[in-house]
Amino acid sequence: MFSSEKQHLRPVIQNLDIKNNYKSSISRSVHKDNTIRYLSNRYSLPLGTFNNHETVCINVTEDKQLIIYISDTGEIIANHHIPDGKGMLIKDRKHSRDRTKGIDAFMDTVAQQFENYKQAYDFLSEIRKKYPRYMRDQLQMILKETKENNRKIISATLQECVKRKLYGATDFSDVVSYVKRHRQGTDTLAIDNEEYIKPLNKTAQWILVIIDDLMFMAMDQHEANMFFHLINDLYNQTSIILTSNKAPKEWGELLGDQAITTAILDRILHRVEIIHLNEDSYRMKHRSTIFGQESVSN
Repeated sequence: MFSSEKQHLRPVIQNLDIKNNYKSSISRSVHKDNTIRYLSNRYSLPLGTFNNHETVCINVTEDKQLIIYISDTGEIIANHHIPDGKGMLIKDRKHSRDRTKGIDAFMDTVAQQFENYKQAYDFLSEIRKKYPRYMRDQLQMILKETKENNRKIISATLQECVKRKLYGATDFSDVVSYVKRHRQGTDTLAIDNEEYIKPLNKTAQWILVIIDDLMFMAMDQHEANMFFHLINDLYNQTSIILTSNKAPKEWGELLGDQAITTAILDRILHRVEIIHLNEDSYRMKHRSTIFGQESVSN
């Protein structure tokens, strides 16, 4: 078939222009929140568009689709349906992730936010080994912390995470909170000072810890964070006996933070024997001997 058609082919004598061929297009300014405005509505763009492009072009189709593309290349970066209302934010979930960067480049960007680039990159590499499928989410959480806190707090957090081998974005966020609490009321950060980390280090010499009636009452955010740090310090170091009248699936409601609950249970249930006690308590068993025929007499 090809041999019969080949005789009708003609060589291309000039470069083809593969840019968009829309008959008419309108440019729009890209805002800091990676959105553009059109007809009193805001439309989302992929994360990072604002850093790379000041303007984009749009084209409206007959079926009320808003096509957003880069004018220089014709690359379509977003496609939204145009609603009837006004004052709305039309958002594509995919735009909340930075897909313009590979994981390696993303790691490099995050590591540059720290004072010690090499230590930070090595730390992120360990997280990548632990969470290869969720690395982008891990990086986004850590990057968020670097934007919301100054470099001294972030660098101190990094040192503490490396020291305690806490390789995870949730752990990193928890340690940020820990560092910030101990920084309150001081003019300089002294996380390396022994007085700041001594309360956690005391558990290193404990052989057995028994916690009775755990989750008997709900915890506030501060108590939940402190409980996590206790369990994390005891993990793989000290034997623990816990008693509770609440199943693990109920802990999230009592702790008030599902992420912390998951981190705590991850450490507790790693090496554990669960014993269900379904019989009456010691008090209930002996209640009849106190108030029955064998009651105590003077």
